[in-house]
Amino acid sequence: MKIIGTTTRYLGIDHPYLTGKKVIIVAIHHGALIHPDDYTILRCDEDISAAGGLDTDADIVEVAPVHADRRVSWVTSDARVEDLELFKEV
Repeated sequence: MKIIGTTTRYLGIDHPYLTGKKVIIVAIHHGALIHPDDYTILRCDEDISAAGGLDTDADIVEVAPVHADRRVSWVTSDARVEDLELFKEV
């Protein structure tokens, strides 16, 4: 499954300005929920695979909003895996 660079919708409520909006996945913060001071940022799908895949209990997904004109914002937000539509489809 392609993760980095995939466009999906943010369905969570932690970031109300993103709820229901399209976002693009920029990176995975592997282990950030378990070790907030010591985690690895994964920026390609090969690195995610090498790290054992996405861990819904430990990882945070870094996302950037996609504007109506299809520009991707440089501002990013942290999302829980379960708050992204892409991972609800799996």
